[in-house]
Amino acid sequence: MRTLIDDVGSFPLPPTLGRETFNRAYRLARQLTASGKDLREDSFLWENFGRVVLESFKKKCQTGLDVVNYPQQYDGIKQVSDFIHVAMERDVSSRRARGCSS
Repeated sequence: MRTLIDDVGSFPLPPTLGRETFNRAYRLARQLTASGKDLREDSFLWENFGRVVLESFKKKCQTGLDVVNYPQQYDGIKQVSDFIHVAMERDVSSRRARGCSS
């Protein structure tokens, strides 16, 4: 059986990109792509998220890894909890619209 080498974990942002700018671009890009739009149409999103992730993938591919994973650059806990909070807010709004309490 052949052993495959992969990587898991965070990947640094480019030194010219601040964490808050990337995080804002990530959240906006997630909303845009969830609605079926192309983030390349928005220069802020492309430069501060799309191109950053693409270039990170390229760097990881050049290392010789057998399996290249997503370059984790956004807080992994927030990736999950953001969606949970949105779902909870939708549920509460839906209940209110139907006249239900809590």
